[in-house]
Amino acid sequence: MRLCLSLTFAAIVLAACGSRHPPAPIVDGAGLVAPAVEAAVKACRGSNIAMPGWRRPKHGVLCFNGQIFAHHDEDLRRIAADGDRLVVVTSQGGDNTAALGVAEHLADRGYTIVVDRYCLSACANFWFLAAREKIVLRDSIVAWHGTFTRSR
Repeated sequence: MRLCLSLTFAAIVLAACGSRHPPAPIVDGAGLVAPAVEAAVKACRGSNIAMPGWRRPKHGVLCFNGQIFAHHDEDLRRIAADGDRLVVVTSQGGDNTAALGVAEHLADRGYTIVVDRYCLSACANFWFLAAREKIVLRDSIVAWHGTFTRSR
C-alpha cells in the first residue's frame, strides 16, 4: 500500500512564546471553558509541566509538553487508557512521522485537544487537525508552516 501525504502551509510569524511568560488564563477566546476542561488544564499545569513528554495526571486526561520526538508515538500508546478523551498540549512541534502516528491515535479515539500556550508546526499540522474537537485557550496560538511529504 502506498500512502503519499503532502501538506503545505503558509509560514506564520510567531512572537513571545518563550517559557518566561506566565501560562495563559484558563478561558477560551469567548471567555468560557467547561469545568472539565478547566480541571484538565489545571491538572496538566500542576503535573510537573517542566518535564517534557506525555503525562497522565488523572483519568481521562493526557498532557503533552515540549518537542515531539520519535518515541512519543510509542509513549502515548503505552500511557493512554480507554477512558482518555482529552489531551492538553504545549508543543513547538518536532518529528513529523511521530506526530502523524500520534494524530492517528487521537483521531481513532475521538480526542478533544486543548492548546495551552502554543501548538506549532507538527503539533498543529497533525495533532490539532486530527482531534475531533479543538479548544484554544485565550492567549494561546496554533501555527502551521512548512511542507511534509511521506511515502510508504
